[in-house]
Amino acid sequence: MKNGRSLLLLTIIFMSLTSCEKTPKVYGEQDVIDAMVREAQIRIDSHGKVGTKKDIIPSSALKEYPNTFDLRNVDFNSDGIKENYVTDIKFQNPFGSCWSFGAIAAAETSILVDLKQEAIVNNKNTIDLSEHHTAWFVYTPMPEGDPQGGEGLYSMVEGVYENPSLKLSSGSTQFAASSVWASGMGVVQEPDFESTEGIEALLNYHGKNRITTTTSKGSPIYSKEDDWSIDESLRFKQTYMLENSIYLPESVYIKPDGKMDLDYCELASKAYKEQLMNGRALVVGFQADSYNPDSTGRAAKYINTDTYAHYTYEPAGQNHSVCIVGWDDNYSRSNFLNKVQYVINGVPAFDKDGKPIMKDVPQPPKDGAWIVKNSWGSIDSISDGLNRNKWGVNGSGYFYLSYYDMSLGSVEAFDFDVTNEIKGDLGEYVIDEYDLLPNENSHNIETGFPVTEGNVFTAEENEIVKYVSCVSTEHNEEMTFDFYKFDNDKIDINHPVLEFKKQFDYKGIHVVQLPTTISLDKGEKIAVAITQRSGAKYFMSVGSEYNLKGYLNELCDDQYYAVGVVNKGESFVCVGNQVIDFSDIKQKVENLDGPTSYLSYDNFPIKIYSSLVEN
Repeated sequence: MKNGRSLLLLTIIFMSLTSCEKTPKVYGEQDVIDAMVREAQIRIDSHGKVGTKKDIIPSSALKEYPNTFDLRNVDFNSDGIKENYVTDIKFQNPFGSCWSFGAIAAAETSILVDLKQEAIVNNKNTIDLSEHHTAWFVYTPMPEGDPQGGEGLYSMVEGVYENPSLKLSSGSTQFAASSVWASGMGVVQEPDFESTEGIEALLNYHGKNRITTTTSKGSPIYSKEDDWSIDESLRFKQTYMLENSIYLPESVYIKPDGKMDLDYCELASKAYKEQLMNGRALVVGFQADSYNPDSTGRAAKYINTDTYAHYTYEPAGQNHSVCIVGWDDNYSRSNFLNKVQYVINGVPAFDKDGKPIMKDVPQPPKDGAWIVKNSWGSIDSISDGLNRNKWGVNGSGYFYLSYYDMSLGSVEAFDFDVTNEIKGDLGEYVIDEYDLLPNENSHNIETGFPVTEGNVFTAEENEIVKYVSCVSTEHNEEMTFDFYKFDNDKIDINHPVLEFKKQFDYKGIHVVQLPTTISLDKGEKIAVAITQRSGAKYFMSVGSEYNLKGYLNELCDDQYYAVGVVNKGESFVCVGNQVIDFSDIKQKVENLDGPTSYLSYDNFPIKIYSSLVEN
């Protein structure tokens, strides 16, 4: 596989797309810019606020489910034998890379269920994907010389310029992981841990020299002072292709009276259960007492370390990612904390006799909890590397998270082409893409009027286009796909080569097979245009993250800033009677003295997958 990209000036090319003719002429470029400004302002205004929006819950999830379910003990083969589809507990130390570990854990289970393959056989994981590969390339911008050179996330962790390995502690979300997977960067199977040498050895989670140190609690870990870099030649290495990434509804909505909407939470929880019943573990974010297992001197605030039951009883952001593998409706609310120690200026408080000063805190309003896999090691870990660490229920590395946790969010499930059906259909293939900026969250721009977004690609060889990839940003969203060829740099507006519609229950990343393939000769150009709508609302999917200005103004929750690259002729917007090169819009909105000046924008997340044809 190789990644093909092309440049193309859009002057006079898109004189009149069919979709443009249907769009009211009263709208134009300024209306698109105004919509982008509104979206940016909403993002800034909502920064740090939790539970401000209710999502639509797809009707497919609204049914009854069993009281308990556990992907470590389920009969997916319908042979009466329950099996484990969850890989062993791993250990993220020494870095804050929980988001990569949580995403990989969910990916491994999804793949195992689709393969109908047990997770552990003969005391060894049957699949072991690389958290290191994902974490490294999310924070390694595209190299100079590439058309998208310089695009990416730049770590701002202290000391990162002296030791680039520290970028692995920059923090991120699982959405960033799936966005790089969608670009062909992973997921990757780790090689044999003990015997592998050379560049692929670093797909395992350790530095090049396997230097070790110990934590504050005496646990052995690999040292962050080692060289953890991964060779650039492995960037587009991929064992399994991501076919669908499913963004689940947020379960937390805070009502005007400041209380959590429990009825809505229970409806959203059904969407999580639906995915688990389908064999997809869930990567989620929540507010943990700590984002690593080695904090000392901290008083427990949300987790009961006797039962390892966690409940964030107040609206809070997310600082840790984990993997949900099951649930228990009957898990008693009494297992959660009802008292915590006072903390003054970050220091636990004691009375004159040295006894902790305690205060009452609320327990969950009802019974019920998610069964959660952490990445802080376990007492009996069998995974390769230094994973032994006594944490979780009976040292197992697992804990319980209340259904009603007031920080739970950023929930995602994955579906992979595990049998290589897509790759087998494509054979030797190329992905045409421009959107290589990892995105921490799903963003869209509601325009208030019909709008079409698109990318233009040029065939590097004789090719047959067979699949298209897109990102839906609303639940129950309809997408209209239009494909146009060119003749002497002019589009044949009367004869689109292909047009079709697709409905998506959940927002997320989707690889869609074309109902009819499209043949391209070497050098031939094709435009892929998408119109997104949900009900009467129209949207644009635009990748964007906070730039250096946004980071310095403390709008970015993690330690990085973003640089997006949109070259002339790559992406366009069609609105009213105008076709606008998106690079022009990007330049204008980023230069405004307003909310968009804090953001760096990327190309539209539209890709095509084409088989190469032998001459």
